Amino acid sequence: MGFYIVGSEPGDDDNTRWHPTGLRIFTNRDPNEVSRILDLEPTQVKKVPRGRGWESVWLWETGVDDTESFDRHVEEFMTTFQPRATRVRELASTCRVELRAGYAAAHGQGGITLAPDLVVLLAEMGAGICLDLYPPTPDHPMDLNADLMSPT
Repeated sequence: MGFYIVGSEPGDDDNTRWHPTGLRIFTNRDPNEVSRILDLEPTQVKKVPRGRGWESVWLWETGVDDTESFDRHVEEFMTTFQPRATRVRELASTCRVELRAGYAAAHGQGGITLAPDLVVLLAEMGAGICLDLYPPTPDHPMDLNADLMSPT
């Protein structure tokens, strides 16, 4: 179930990491209303800069360590959101909803495969996928502190 990286898997060495994985909801609703609808507290809520079309972003992260495999992140995501898929779809009718994950590898290599059960769940939820890849650069060999709240 879940994702896998072609080449090296996070945790194979100290140079590959997953950024925190979670659900982002860009909304004009009160974030407390989003929490009430989902019966779930966010990891964080942040105001979105003016002109982006949304007032805030509600973010829930899996809490899985970045050295764990992405399958472990996906397992936690699915355990949390399979029973909430209908509620997320309700929000998706007026909000931008997406699974957000980021991957950094010091060697710059990698690829991913989405498992059918995850794709089905995301479709049921009306959620998109935001996969941020962080290839190494001379000035930033591996940036593990990217802003998860930034819309891409």
